[in-house]
Amino acid sequence: MSNSIINDARRALARGVAKLTNSGLFVPTSKNGEQGICIGGVFSVFDLDDQGRRMGEGHNRVVTTGLNHLLNVLVGKTPVAPLYLAPFINDVQPQANWTAANFNSIAGEFIAYEAAQRPQWNVETTTTAELTNIADIANATLVLSAGGPYTIRGCALLSAVGKQSTTGVLFAAGRFDADITGLSGGGKLGLEYRLAARDSADPAP
Repeated sequence: MSNSIINDARRALARGVAKLTNSGLFVPTSKNGEQGICIGGVFSVFDLDDQGRRMGEGHNRVVTTGLNHLLNVLVGKTPVAPLYLAPFINDVQPQANWTAANFNSIAGEFIAYEAAQRPQWNVETTTTAELTNIADIANATLVLSAGGPYTIRGCALLSAVGKQSTTGVLFAAGRFDADITGLSGGGKLGLEYRLAARDSADPAP
């Protein structure tokens, strides 16, 4: 896959953005966006009358309806499995080897809020290649338990609903650009996650 196909990286997943380039979906894994993974495809044609000789190939151009379909099917309004928001407290940066099984032990899930379960990430079907739960922020609002002061340093998106669950899948995790400190019981925090998909030929978000 040619590096020239991949233009500038989008905002990090920690900020709710991923990038679809001409060669596929690019997910930055470093702060400067230079490192990441790319999931994409190549179209090829073969001459089956000539021992299967490859006659040509071309990297895909992901069109807008394709971007919408990718987001809607994978993590949209009716995903394969619901996804849930889980803030964390430890002084760590998300790493590629984080999983649902080790998330709590590494990141320290914050559980001092009144709801018995993690809040669900509810989004509407997208036609703009971007998903967000901002329209349903009320259902992603944490009412903090008595006590404190509390500090929250980041948030994750997982497929299991139970607090500190070690099952399911960790989809994404992000460290906030500044620690959220001095929180106390009764306070309310709304959690939003934005995820976007774009081809490198499209304007940057």
